[in-house]
Amino acid sequence: GHVGPRFRVALGGISKRPQRFYTMTGRTLVFVRSIQAVDWKEAFMATRSKSKKTDNEKRLRIIPLGGLGEVGKNMTVFEYGDDIIAVDMGSIFPREDMPGVDLVIPDTTYLTKNASRIRAYVITHGHEDHIGASPYILRNLPAPVYGTRLTLALVEHKLKEHRVNGIQLNVIQPGDSVKISDSFEVEF
Repeated sequence: GHVGPRFRVALGGISKRPQRFYTMTGRTLVFVRSIQAVDWKEAFMATRSKSKKTDNEKRLRIIPLGGLGEVGKNMTVFEYGDDIIAVDMGSIFPREDMPGVDLVIPDTTYLTKNASRIRAYVITHGHEDHIGASPYILRNLPAPVYGTRLTLALVEHKLKEHRVNGIQLNVIQPGDSVKISDSFEVEF
């Protein structure tokens, strides 16, 4: 069966049954929909296009900030129009060739440059490789966090431990969905 939340990326309307594919974590199911009824392969390839986009043209961008080609440090950004959601905020322990480093977290430079567009963080589950960087990221880039009860209890503990306050934690029940913005709806 399916483990973790499923994400619906609502790209302006539903014109046909969405195609399904997995994000880089391999646990999160993403549904892509669009007005033009392009399939997910076309939508993904459009993000890779070298052509300049016009002002009226919106594209789904999937940007892995970590967890791709490595175990841990999972974080994937979904961007559409003016909306950004990030899936997971993981960490990894340093390698032997990193003396003096306690923890390795994703490079959030892209999110820092686009901080006003971050609508939410969605956490798939409570393992360190998915929540370990949460206090460091949320301290500098606060936004609402969505996840299941156990997952958010673990995130809440980390935030308290690091004295990070004022973060909105939204518990979602399995099977429920929440509309994060006009572009993104998340189903757990």
